[in-house]
Amino acid sequence: MKETNTQAKIEIVRLTEALVDDVGKLLCLCFPRAERYLQAPWNYSGKPMTGALLKQKVLSNKLFDPEGTFIVLLAGKIVGCCLTVIKKSEKLNIGFICAFAVDPCFRRQGIGELLLNNTEQYFQKHQVKRSTFSFESNPMALYGGIQFNDDGYTFFLNHGFRSCENSILLLLSQDTSRFILTNAMQTLIIKLKDYDINIVLLNASLIDRVDQFLAVNFEGWRESIIPQFLKNPLPQMLIAVQGERVIGYAGPYSVTDSGLGNFHSIGVASSERGKGLGAVLFHLMCANLKSGGAKSTALSVSNVGEALELYIRADFKVRYAVDFKMKKEY
Repeated sequence: MKETNTQAKIEIVRLTEALVDDVGKLLCLCFPRAERYLQAPWNYSGKPMTGALLKQKVLSNKLFDPEGTFIVLLAGKIVGCCLTVIKKSEKLNIGFICAFAVDPCFRRQGIGELLLNNTEQYFQKHQVKRSTFSFESNPMALYGGIQFNDDGYTFFLNHGFRSCENSILLLLSQDTSRFILTNAMQTLIIKLKDYDINIVLLNASLIDRVDQFLAVNFEGWRESIIPQFLKNPLPQMLIAVQGERVIGYAGPYSVTDSGLGNFHSIGVASSERGKGLGAVLFHLMCANLKSGGAKSTALSVSNVGEALELYIRADFKVRYAVDFKMKKEY
């Protein structure tokens, strides 16, 4: 198909409820790996995008502005989309590019350029001084970043976007069906009991103490964990207790119908680190995911810090890397 013919048939429309199913299909086509969705706090399960999720998390978002969405139609077929949200403040208006996709069959025909031009014109209209793909502080986060070996990475570099320090996010997965709780880990579990540390499943009597623990130690995660306590039954979650005191957690975790294990996060009180408690929580959770029918589990982590080594020791393998802080200043 010649570019001139493509351009002649192109129409740009806004995201509406009537289009969300087809936009969801485009996003799944362009980003088939479930891991790509892990960093959205509201979608930690890694489920691929669907029309229902777009309705719930985009159309219903309080900052959603249809003028900041660009859906490219070619002879009535959706071949590209860009979904944005602007976070305004007195110091800096930031434009978040939450989703940017072009159908692989229609790439290198100017569609990406068209989407980005319209996006940046919209940002300029609203005095945006920085645009970014970051999920950090993104009120409508959908992706973990731009994959390094993806066409999009070089495209955005060539259009003024740049990487930042410590901007690499690694996507890992585990063959959970083959996970084994090693003898060394079982020995460590016994050793922790010498410190009066026990690992139990979340129950109603622990909810208030877990809430207080999160408020003090992990306020950022608390906002997305506590609402799940309203569900019946309670979500699956491992809690580390020392006497009456909560000192760590892992989860909530669950297994999808397709056998994908997923979890929210793990955390240990700073005063209790260095005893192997984080490793015990994580390995026990992996064992529970396996017993719950998980065939595989995916997660994402920065390439700096101790967390990566924790996951590698639990037989997670690095699958690919993304830039999760790519940005452009205006």
